[in-house]
Amino acid sequence: ELHPPHNKPPMMQWRYTRHGLPITLIEVKRWFPERCGRHEVEMHTAYMMEHYIRRMPTTNGQRVERVCLLMDLSGFRATTLPYVRECINVLRLHYPGRLGAACFYRVPPYFIPIWNIIKPLLDEEIMLKTHFLPGSVRDVEAAIRWCDQRELPVN
Repeated sequence: ELHPPHNKPPMMQWRYTRHGLPITLIEVKRWFPERCGRHEVEMHTAYMMEHYIRRMPTTNGQRVERVCLLMDLSGFRATTLPYVRECINVLRLHYPGRLGAACFYRVPPYFIPIWNIIKPLLDEEIMLKTHFLPGSVRDVEAAIRWCDQRELPVN
């Protein structure tokens, strides 16, 4: 049985950006991948992507093909980095081009040096879709409003 390492607020999994991208909130302070191990993190990542794909609506006659990840980085722990790498590898190998936006908010100051370690793992396409939201964005509703004001790729 798969025990998801993510804990999401009720109904967050059913929200969409104005562009039609399914939204998933990842609160890193509630993510403990070390409790379940590498294999289960890989399976959970694939499960979530398949779930997103099933939820992708048709907008203006075209099916949305990308997702929006909102990541609340308050409470980030460097011990999760090997698991972040596993998630990136699953997405890169099995779901290329499915990211519409990765929006980070509530970024702690100590995350910046860690970001410099993560950046080389990401290709240019992912970097163009990665956004660090302004410090004024303090909750998920504000993050969704920020995304809705931008043009995000859906196909």
